[in-house]
Amino acid sequence: MIAISKALLSQEQPDLKTNCNITWSKITLTGIKNIYVGAYYKPHELDELSLSELWSSLSKIPKDSIIWLLGDFNMPDINWVNETLKPNCKNRSLYEDFMEKLSHLNLEQMVKVPTRLSNTLDLFLTSHPSHVHLAKTLPSLATSDHDIVFHEVKINRGRPIQPKRLIKQYRKTNWEAIRSDMRSFSNSFISKAHTNPDEAWNSFKDSLNESCIKHIPTKISKSRADLPWLTPRIIRLIHKRDKLYHKLNKSPNQAKNQKLKSLKSYIQRQIRASYWSYMENVIFSHDSQPGRNKKFCSYIKHNKKENVGIAPLKSDGFTHTDPVTKANILNKQFESVFSPPKPLSLKHLCSKLLTSPSSLMDQINVTPEGVDKLLLGLSPHKASGPDELSPVFSRNFIKKSPPSFATSSIYP
Repeated sequence: MIAISKALLSQEQPDLKTNCNITWSKITLTGIKNIYVGAYYKPHELDELSLSELWSSLSKIPKDSIIWLLGDFNMPDINWVNETLKPNCKNRSLYEDFMEKLSHLNLEQMVKVPTRLSNTLDLFLTSHPSHVHLAKTLPSLATSDHDIVFHEVKINRGRPIQPKRLIKQYRKTNWEAIRSDMRSFSNSFISKAHTNPDEAWNSFKDSLNESCIKHIPTKISKSRADLPWLTPRIIRLIHKRDKLYHKLNKSPNQAKNQKLKSLKSYIQRQIRASYWSYMENVIFSHDSQPGRNKKFCSYIKHNKKENVGIAPLKSDGFTHTDPVTKANILNKQFESVFSPPKPLSLKHLCSKLLTSPSSLMDQINVTPEGVDKLLLGLSPHKASGPDELSPVFSRNFIKKSPPSFATSSIYP
């Protein structure tokens, strides 16, 4: 039996039933794949006919779907923690065939703890294990000898909307005005005696940011993610097709209908050609091309089909899904590889004080030319560092500000 909330659009799937104790329902949600929820029961451990009918039922589900199959599979001789057979397994061929079928159907079993005495009989098979954020057992109901299997599943509906962000247009920057502002600031800055380096740095950064806001034009990015292979020409053709479609609805005409079909076919061919041209540019572009890796990674990210993130982590026998708890578990794991700090012994301290001092490091000379050289070597495709200054700004400011960035500005 499957109980589904009325708030969800669901429908029974009688076509998926076979000659075994199984039932299926399909949940339809806007923006995600169809979810097929199944309940299965195998009465005997060695019931090969029931398993055969189960595989037949699973093969009927469309490939591009999410599968949740729960039930009592009566397979006690599997250690699901490491997914191996127990040493006392008497029907190894049956169990090995079961594990092989799961792998062939790309299904993963999520219940890792015993559900009846010391055996894991109640299983949860899914095609998307990254959706499952929590799996645990609860006390049984009434006189049942099986524990309740509880799962928490997280599904993101629809395509994620990219937040709007501010984009600086460095090509339209008034570099002369910025240079003039920084010269004025440099004179007032040098006239003051700064004893706190943090205050000096904040003063410099605030003045530079204020000048950048005034003289660097900005624009707001789009919140919707457009398909990059839809060129302006193709978009104009799509608008033309839509107008023709509305005209045809108002006044049907055989000639217009034929024209609409030809235009649809032409647009489809243009979209295919533009898509494969874009893919060739992303995948087969030269490694030295600026931003090549960023473009490829962005394409892969926008084609994800599952949740990307840190999976639930287990600590002290409990599975945790809270982000803060997972961060603390990882931090504890990283700290475990370092030796704990120990106080130095008196013998060690005396040996360090009585031995000859170590050789001193040569003096570091910082020159304006050297600073400019390092800043010019920054990659414009990298993100800002701790100073919050974009490499694009640093490179262009030096090029537009001869002879030296250091002489026309202030370094913290």
